[in-house]
Amino acid sequence: MRYLLREESLSMTARRRMILVWGQYALLLAGFSALGYCAIVVAEATRYQVLAREQMRKANVALAQPSTARSSLAVSQPGPLLLAGGIAMVGRIDVPRAHVSVMVAEGT
Repeated sequence: MRYLLREESLSMTARRRMILVWGQYALLLAGFSALGYCAIVVAEATRYQVLAREQMRKANVALAQPSTARSSLAVSQPGPLLLAGGIAMVGRIDVPRAHVSVMVAEGT
């Protein structure tokens, strides 16, 4: 009888060990998935900032060109700058002390 108890306890430890190993693999997979998600988000944010900065630069160049219209009725006020996804650009925020310069869009 004593021998049977030892055999059962040994099989339980092997079973527990297998559960722990699979748990480690699952947590490792979850960690790498989270890192991959963060990398994708950072890449998308960087791409958006570059695109928005370029669009804003083009809009500033277009607004800075002199107008040849003589009457104020012919000059229209510029509308919101729309990006490719239909997002309206609001402007740029610069915080020199923190070395932060970001483009801001409506709804962000």
